[in-house]
Amino acid sequence: MGGLRFPIEKDELHFWSTSLSFSHRIVPTLEQLRGYSELNTPLPFLLFGWAEYAFHGGIQVGRSINFLLSFAIAGIVCFGSNTASKRSVGSLLGLLLFPYFLGVSTHLYTDVIAAFFVLLGVVFYKKGKHALSALCFALAVSSRQYMVAFPAAIFVHEVSNQAKTEPSLRMAWIAPLLASLSLLVWFWILGGMATKAALQAQVVSTSREIGRVFPEHGLYFLSCVGLYFVLPELLMFPDARRWKAGLERRSLLAALFVLAVLTLLFPPLGNVDYAIATMGYFDKALRVVLPDALRVLAFFAFAALATVRFSRPGLASLIVLANGLLMLKAHIAWDKYALPTLAVLWYLKSIGALDDLSVREEEGRGACYESDASRHAST
Repeated sequence: MGGLRFPIEKDELHFWSTSLSFSHRIVPTLEQLRGYSELNTPLPFLLFGWAEYAFHGGIQVGRSINFLLSFAIAGIVCFGSNTASKRSVGSLLGLLLFPYFLGVSTHLYTDVIAAFFVLLGVVFYKKGKHALSALCFALAVSSRQYMVAFPAAIFVHEVSNQAKTEPSLRMAWIAPLLASLSLLVWFWILGGMATKAALQAQVVSTSREIGRVFPEHGLYFLSCVGLYFVLPELLMFPDARRWKAGLERRSLLAALFVLAVLTLLFPPLGNVDYAIATMGYFDKALRVVLPDALRVLAFFAFAALATVRFSRPGLASLIVLANGLLMLKAHIAWDKYALPTLAVLWYLKSIGALDDLSVREEEGRGACYESDASRHAST
């Protein structure tokens, strides 16, 4: 993979240094885990370090891991229902249109590893393999803390539907609960939301102060979902009936009113001045062409688009909501943070399960994963 031989740049500078600190032994010591200087959980750095320990190929080997995993993500999205269809190919195209997918796939970043394990967790969940799903979600949480949003969303989704399903299917909610609780293990190991060394090296108020939140970052995330998922889905898979049904929901008007109030109170305008050219494409593009007032209106429009699309209660809406809430703790608003959510949404779209209610309901009716995909082939 000669194309991955280019100078170390951006966050790779400290990510690679951290990875090398884990390249001298297979099993890290507790002191190592409590002393590395990165804000996210350490699995990606362990994987990169183990690759260097085994192959001594330098940063290119670590980049190759991300590159190969990005192909795996693309393959899962395109062939999740076992055959390529117009819907699955369109879903893959939607994922590839997200500008950060290919960008992070060729660098030594942590995003692809986290997204890969999250996507595998959802795949196994949809297939009813809950132990494997929980393992993958735990690995995702071990890659980036905010991946806990996905098993947490599934847990809430399943618990809310437990009255409709068989008690014997309790693993459907126990497994994601255990995966979510794995974050507490990392809090104990790291001594908090991140190691002391990381908090000293990278001044991030949301990690230092538990109660510090940025509602505008959650709104920006919702706008990104509207731009990078809902808009291309609407263009590639127009469905007037679904949108009409969504617009007729009485609760939607209240949700849009709340969204409008939040946008006025916390307009997503005060993001950092981007020192890196590849940060915040959406925000930077709007800054170029629109004054602040119209920029707020544009953010609201795309956030409203996402709100209407995911106004129907279900797994997808909970995933979007959970991730949006966790983005309140993000120290910056960045399109890239939507990658795991977008990968999962495009996968669910690919297999025709984006608007499903519950895997446990399907299992309770004796339905299998394959029949689920065919039943929603027209979605």
